[in-house]
Amino acid sequence: MMNLNTQGPKAPGDPVAGMDQWTLKREVTHILNRACEDAQFCQELLEKGVDALEDYPLPHEAKAAIASGDLQWLNDNVGELTQKQLVFIYKRHGDSIW
Repeated sequence: MMNLNTQGPKAPGDPVAGMDQWTLKREVTHILNRACEDAQFCQELLEKGVDALEDYPLPHEAKAAIASGDLQWLNDNVGELTQKQLVFIYKRHGDSIW
């Protein structure tokens, strides 16, 4: 998938709502990978959105981006996603619940 963002991901020290970029990337990556590997978690995330992420120590904007499949925000703040991580994003955009 082509990334049209010309700025690239944020620098490692550039915080998002008080969270350093490395921690943010690690947490978001973990959630996206889990959504691909754990069907029950994926379904919960698709159905409940941000509420399914209440136990994760992420800023609300990160949770909202994951729950909505905001690829632009994810690319800007986490970096380019792997094919595996994009599976959830594609599911999110193809889902008719919302």
